[in-house]
Amino acid sequence: MISLEVLRIRIEANLDLFDEIEKIRKELNNPLIIGGTGGLRRVVIFTPPHTRSFSSGPYTLTHIVGANEEISISFSDPLGNCYGGFLRRGTIVYKEVLLILIKI
Repeated sequence: MISLEVLRIRIEANLDLFDEIEKIRKELNNPLIIGGTGGLRRVVIFTPPHTRSFSSGPYTLTHIVGANEEISISFSDPLGNCYGGFLRRGTIVYKEVLLILIKI
């Protein structure tokens, strides 16, 4: 029988979301991110073959999923334009981000 534990984790303002997820991954042995929401001040994503940076936030985190180093996010700007890609270092939390994780 497999045991699952669902966790809610808050990431505080002005922290790098990528780095905080890395810390969580090491501490909790690679949990699966199944969702999340919050605000982002700056976003850095990889959309093959380019890394893109968005720095005129705030942005709304609308979706986040993944495991290990492959974290996929979607977010919108103040005008409602939506973007997405793989999360990269340099993505800064605006007020807070709430993550929902499953620890297997």
